[in-house]
Amino acid sequence: MLRDRYDCELSTTSLAARDAYVTGCDLLLSANPGGELLFERAIAEDEAFLLGHAALARSLQGIGRPQDGKACLARAQHLVSRATDREKSQFSIVENLLDGRSTVALEEIYRHVQSWPRDAMALAPATGVFGLIGFSGKTGREQAQLEMLQPLATHYGNDWWFLGALAFSEIEQGLLDVGRAHVEMSLRGNSRNANAAHVSAHGYYESGDVSDGIRFLRDWLKAYSVGSPLHCHLHWHLALWALQNGNLDDAWSIYHASLRPGVCIGPQINRLTDSASFLFRAELAGEPSDDTLWREVSDLAAELFPDAGIAFVDIHAALAHAMAGNGDLLARLTEHPKGLTGDLVASASRAFSAFARQDWQGVLSELQPVLGEHERLGGSRAQRDIIEYTMACALMKSGREDETKRLLYSRRGRALVGGIPIAGVV
Repeated sequence: MLRDRYDCELSTTSLAARDAYVTGCDLLLSANPGGELLFERAIAEDEAFLLGHAALARSLQGIGRPQDGKACLARAQHLVSRATDREKSQFSIVENLLDGRSTVALEEIYRHVQSWPRDAMALAPATGVFGLIGFSGKTGREQAQLEMLQPLATHYGNDWWFLGALAFSEIEQGLLDVGRAHVEMSLRGNSRNANAAHVSAHGYYESGDVSDGIRFLRDWLKAYSVGSPLHCHLHWHLALWALQNGNLDDAWSIYHASLRPGVCIGPQINRLTDSASFLFRAELAGEPSDDTLWREVSDLAAELFPDAGIAFVDIHAALAHAMAGNGDLLARLTEHPKGLTGDLVASASRAFSAFARQDWQGVLSELQPVLGEHERLGGSRAQRDIIEYTMACALMKSGREDETKRLLYSRRGRALVGGIPIAGVV
């Protein structure tokens, strides 16, 4: 029986199907474009190749075509009975993912890796800050992510994908030295692993290495095409460093070229959250508010995410609606939040509304309960800096400079070595 790159058996006898599938998996796991075309080729070579259909469905979901992904799974249902136990299990994981049964899918992944620890395509949906653990809404989810991956390290050795996933979890937990060492190993194994380049950016960010981070990312991005999955988000990192350096012209140039609605091409979550986050952090850095730009992001939020339910998305939608003055859309999130983290979403949404009104005491009151639990919202530590920075700005505007500095340095000290991107805080 043929095997994939992780030595897992595949129920296809077609070398061409196997090779297309393996290359497609590597593209998907490294956040490079083109995986869906290779999965289609694998299916064309062997229509009965169940995991080809499952991988195509996941790939389609990743490029914003979840309904096409579901249709792909439906067409492959008749193949499940003759598949191996591992393939049946992985197919079920993908089904539950696309049907929105995230809790069930995560439980299946935990069981799956006990029997097949090297099945990277089954493990991958549970990893990363946007993965099933990352968006679980639970306290301690960052530690849970690390605890899931660490025991599997002996099975993966120097595998470039696994090292990148492990490194991200380590960096988010403050294990910067070991995390940065692991991500460097990942890039040595696959220099075009965009996920590892992204993790490297977080390593530089958390260490406060602004200049080195800019040099690394600008060089790496030269060969990463527009429209690739992380192209927008990696430019968000560059834009944040430009703000931190005080290079405001560079920051705005990046926004208009790579992040602005109508220009940005990438996953829907990043298209909203990166644009909203940048505009807000630019204002925190002292830039004037631009109603036109905020309306663009508010309109994008209403278009892409009309229904609440993903906390990390919801707080950025609330931010955009508050700053654009779209009270009706904001009210849906303040009055009818959904999900396990609805309490935090409602508080953050009211805080952003207070910020737009320059009600600094209102900001502080609403963000206080969020401050200690914002891990539950999902997203990376760098992305959730928006909570600390909003509170710090409100403290500064209230004339409480000493409290501002204590908040920032006690919670984000090392990341601020390269500068504090909040106007008036020195």
